[in-house]
Amino acid sequence: MYTNKSNPVQRPDESITALQGISNNYQFVVRNEGVLFIRRRVCYCLSCMASMQHNFTEWNGDTHVIPGCCMSALGSEKSNNVYTFNKSHCKRTHGPNVTKQLQQDKRDGKEMATSLNIGDWVLFDSKMADEPIWLGRVMSNPQWEGMGVLLNNTRRKRTYENGVEISTNEVAIFVQWYEKIDINSSELTYRASSTINKPQVQSNFYLLYVNFDMHEMNGQTNTVPRLRSVANNRDNWYVKERRFKWQMDKNDRQAALAKCGINN
Repeated sequence: MYTNKSNPVQRPDESITALQGISNNYQFVVRNEGVLFIRRRVCYCLSCMASMQHNFTEWNGDTHVIPGCCMSALGSEKSNNVYTFNKSHCKRTHGPNVTKQLQQDKRDGKEMATSLNIGDWVLFDSKMADEPIWLGRVMSNPQWEGMGVLLNNTRRKRTYENGVEISTNEVAIFVQWYEKIDINSSELTYRASSTINKPQVQSNFYLLYVNFDMHEMNGQTNTVPRLRSVANNRDNWYVKERRFKWQMDKNDRQAALAKCGINN
């Protein structure tokens, strides 16, 4: 019999973020490290048992309904069905190699950010369940002498008007946000954000993926302006850009999701 004292394989000292919704969900399936699927009611029918034992590694998307589940067929539509699994996340914040990995992630994010040019496409970790990554484009900031990135080489953090804080040795990135045209569709088509019509500052801390192309679906072009002074050029650019539709390559999206710990 193993005990804490006699067990030859000691568990490491670890800390993990709390799992959201644990008090009102009653069935849990671990997809991979840090990624779980949870549902509000329990079912152990043959279809559920087979899927949870053998096919769970193929579960993708933000929700999953087990084909043939005898209980889900009795419920309401998918989004409100208590037998629909919803994706959830938890991460290690303390333990073996965690600090080392966090430091490496910071170095990688800083290197990626400092290499960015005006007009480059970027993907950030949104920390949101419905859309885990945010698409942006690096814009020219007149207050940064026309550059799109700015290293905080001071001893104090800088806070920008949108509330984003840039700590010492982090890189501020001036970004125009884009939105997925249909968030519930598998089509990876985007357009300039309808609610955020001005570029905003974001930190390299959340930067996931760079050096990729977006494809304008009608073959049009709209060059990002390089501004050294405040002018109407950027407003004119945004009005034109709103008419464009951009296609993302699924491999680029999957590469960014993988860095969030999501195998989609």
